[in-house]
Amino acid sequence: REKQIVDVTLESMEQGISMFDEELNIVVHNEKFNDMFSLPAEVLEQNSNIEALFRFVAKRGDYGPGDIDEQVHQRMELTRKFEAHHFERETLDGRILDICGNPAEGGGFVTTYTDITERKLGENKLKSAYEIISDSIDYAARIQRSVLPDNTLFSSLLADHFVLWEPRDVVGGDIYWSRMWGDGFLIILGDCTGHGVPGAFMTLIATGALDNALSDIAGGQVTQLMQRLHQLVQGTLGQHGEGAESDDGMELGICYLGADLDKVTFVGARFELYIVENGSVSTIKGTKSGIGYHSIPHIQEYEEFEVVNLPGKVFYMTSDGLVDQVGGKRNRMFGKKRFRELLLEINDKPMKNQQECILGALVEYQGEQRRRDDVAVIGFKVE
Repeated sequence: REKQIVDVTLESMEQGISMFDEELNIVVHNEKFNDMFSLPAEVLEQNSNIEALFRFVAKRGDYGPGDIDEQVHQRMELTRKFEAHHFERETLDGRILDICGNPAEGGGFVTTYTDITERKLGENKLKSAYEIISDSIDYAARIQRSVLPDNTLFSSLLADHFVLWEPRDVVGGDIYWSRMWGDGFLIILGDCTGHGVPGAFMTLIATGALDNALSDIAGGQVTQLMQRLHQLVQGTLGQHGEGAESDDGMELGICYLGADLDKVTFVGARFELYIVENGSVSTIKGTKSGIGYHSIPHIQEYEEFEVVNLPGKVFYMTSDGLVDQVGGKRNRMFGKKRFRELLLEINDKPMKNQQECILGALVEYQGEQRRRDDVAVIGFKVE
């Protein structure tokens, strides 16, 4: 009765199973094991030694080209150690088996054989899809970086500056520009909705809208430039009328320096300009409306601010990825207060070093927390 129970149990298993005694003679196996390896009855007869099984399989070519005696010898050496083993093996007909063997009490060992062909095929398809997607995103990152300005214009017009641009993923939703416009010079930092691929799409939309807006608006009319940029983004996304299917946009800060470089004109769409001077930090808060969003009027107006007496002043703009990052001992946001304190601590350093300090402070504060958003910070001195 017990033997019948064992036999029924073995034959109902989805896995192949075999048991060899301390003399390496086969004691138990089920039909699934036979099916997996297509072994003839004489190889699997009671008390048949595992060496005969190895030799049959080697002659059949399962182990590939090579000396059969050597192939059998190597496997017998490993088998006689009676150690636990786990590996994958591909059969002649292309199936992939997961083989797991463990020593048995009193000698010998028990081995199970699981057909994982379908799982492996699925893993390979998933890996292939991942590689295609990764390659596409990497290529998209090169495209996104190509629309960002190089350092030439910043360096030629500003006394000192830095640009910290750290996408959370390979591509991101933060973007910065520097453009000549009329007789002056634009410095722009934007934070689009989303990050990763959706955010990157938004930055390309914003870049195209900016190119058109600069053509539509005469140089120096900064508030009109912001309004026109809002209208173009809103129109491109179909968010300017009833039935809009999306509600996306961006927050943006624009600094404009005229031909004489004697003042900074700032317009912010839910964006702030930080100014460090004489050991203190002041903040200019932009209009509380972003650009492009469905709920914002198509003719939204944006307030304009002018900053004069530029010697000794240092200007900063940041996306919310820095101040919103969670970390620290209490798992709270970095916050604007901590950012202002950091600006005062590093104010006497060259701009390049300031960039390193800001990134270092972020990384240290973030700790083991995951980066929440893209991070972008611009700092500059005019004189």
